[in-house]
Amino acid sequence: MKNKRFINIFGKAKKFFFIYYFDMVSFQCKNDGNCCKKYWVPLTHLDIFRLHIYGKINDLINYIELHEYNEENSRWKSIIANNTSYYLSLKYEDKCIFLTNDGKCKVHSFKPFACRFYPFEYEVCGNKILIDVNEQAKKECPGLILDNSGIDKEIEEKLKKLARIRLKEIELWNKAIIEWNKDKIDLEELIEFLMEKAKEDYQYLLSKKLWTM
Repeated sequence: MKNKRFINIFGKAKKFFFIYYFDMVSFQCKNDGNCCKKYWVPLTHLDIFRLHIYGKINDLINYIELHEYNEENSRWKSIIANNTSYYLSLKYEDKCIFLTNDGKCKVHSFKPFACRFYPFEYEVCGNKILIDVNEQAKKECPGLILDNSGIDKEIEEKLKKLARIRLKEIELWNKAIIEWNKDKIDLEELIEFLMEKAKEDYQYLLSKKLWTM
């Protein structure tokens, strides 16, 4: 198992309320690829579906792997086998499989949602979605400029909309994983099953105007 951090886009549920003070954020990705070398990227079946339909990737098993991750998460169900929790992730050997040598992402326009949120993260507080800057990113991301006066509203609203879509996609993922419910994991069989579920969920999200490339 690779000892890598993950991009925290699971979201965190709060049972109480705070007055939040956020850093002002100006952000422009520098395309240096540092985050693509430090983190593993969790995937839902709909992330995988985007790779297939927009990236024309048919041999998905060559790009996806199982990542053991045993920290509890109440929102996003893991795949359980032999008393171990797994998530699907992009293959990673020193860097993301889609990162080019010059720091560019091969699937940038339809990349997984985990990548879209970074260097931000969202929290769910009752019916509200709050956007904050990932604490580790404050130290690492060269595209962030912080001046302590509040999050840029355009960035915040865009990420809130994305978070609402993501929460629905995770809900659909959870239903698919409950339906899968097998003691042993055959990755090729799992991907095939999830792709069939993704086709159904894609149509559902389209009907609700919740699909995004």
